[in-house]
Amino acid sequence: MRLAFRAARRPAGVPRATSEARRPYRTADGYIGVMIYNDKHWRAFFEALGDPEWSQDPMFASMRSRTQNIGAVLAKVAEVIETRSTGDWVELFRKAHIPATPIKSLTDLLHDPHLVETGFWQERETPAGILRFPGIPTTFSETPGAIGDAGPALGGESLDVLREAGFSAEEIADLQAIGAVRTAA
Repeated sequence: MRLAFRAARRPAGVPRATSEARRPYRTADGYIGVMIYNDKHWRAFFEALGDPEWSQDPMFASMRSRTQNIGAVLAKVAEVIETRSTGDWVELFRKAHIPATPIKSLTDLLHDPHLVETGFWQERETPAGILRFPGIPTTFSETPGAIGDAGPALGGESLDVLREAGFSAEEIADLQAIGAVRTAA
């Protein structure tokens, strides 16, 4: 919003939201996304940690001081988060009412119990085998979405595309001869 003014007094963005240090945290065995945001969250976080000595540092005392020192604040959180497993942190943050979620790998997502249970993954038979697609995330009563076919095989439409682009049969044959164009097997 600041840039809406002709003479913006400060750069665009909110420092605590745009800090380079603000990203998922590495844990002892993975990653976690966590939002220790307001004073209540910070008090709960420090209490859950047993009020470590560094929790008395004035830079953690208020939203203003945390924002002014956001890089150092997030670096300290990152250092602490690395000391425990993702599961341990998720449990701690849930008990402390601090928004957090494990960051899953793509492989984890393929077998995530919630995604499987909700039918998120859709499978389609293709000439290359069964492919798994993310499902349509919304449902509309009169225009339900559906996963279509997987599309042509690699090179399946090469010749049609080249013809449509104006290449002659001889030019296409030359491109095929040098290996620049392949067609589906």
